[in-house]
Amino acid sequence: MRRARTCGSAGRRNGSGTASNRVAGSPVCTSGHFGVHGIEIRTHGTTLYNSIYRADDQLLANAHVWGVNAYGAPVWHLRRNGDGGIFDTYAQSFDAVWTTAKPVPEE
Repeated sequence: MRRARTCGSAGRRNGSGTASNRVAGSPVCTSGHFGVHGIEIRTHGTTLYNSIYRADDQLLANAHVWGVNAYGAPVWHLRRNGDGGIFDTYAQSFDAVWTTAKPVPEE
């Protein structure tokens, strides 16, 4: 099973604090996943307008909404249902960023 999370910085204000400040705190949320078989954690510098959490043929897309923290913004649970659908659009975006992302070293 492929499980992954991409973390990026929009570098702009969005509600309380900058996105980069929230990403800097993400090791607290991800530290328990280091060394778990099948889980990779990477960072990137790409400006994104959603967060994508992917596992095989399912993904969660959390839309970034100006002035709304991520927990209050819409999340879509998408499943692959044939080729060329909305799942594939998000998956292709995820894969393009993933290939440029750098692995986060274990601390």
